Amino acid sequence: IKTDVIQVFLSIWGLTLLVLECFLVKMYGEKASLVSTDFISARALVDFGHELVQIIGYKKIDRLGDYISWGNALDIFRCTLPAMLMYDRDNRTVRVLVILIYWMRLLEVNFSESMSRE
Repeated sequence: IKTDVIQVFLSIWGLTLLVLECFLVKMYGEKASLVSTDFISARALVDFGHELVQIIGYKKIDRLGDYISWGNALDIFRCTLPAMLMYDRDNRTVRVLVILIYWMRLLEVNFSESMSRE
């Protein structure tokens, strides 16, 4: 459950930074700091590292085929798209998709399953 709480906190923090930053850019123009893109890009790189470790783990036990699924493809997409903010900070389409991804992450958390095991 601790991992779920941390994931929820990081998603809420990323969303807060994105929304606040959009508001600040509207008010102050380009003078507003782009901290949210740095935070989200760094988190995306960590998530991508986790996916690589998972792939390596499956390969070590000779079950790489078990990794290939729509869910894992979605996980890779969800960590590569936010990483694109590192290279193109002003792309509105990527920013909107990242916001939607973060909302999806918040909606898919299922605490009851984790709590019932403990």
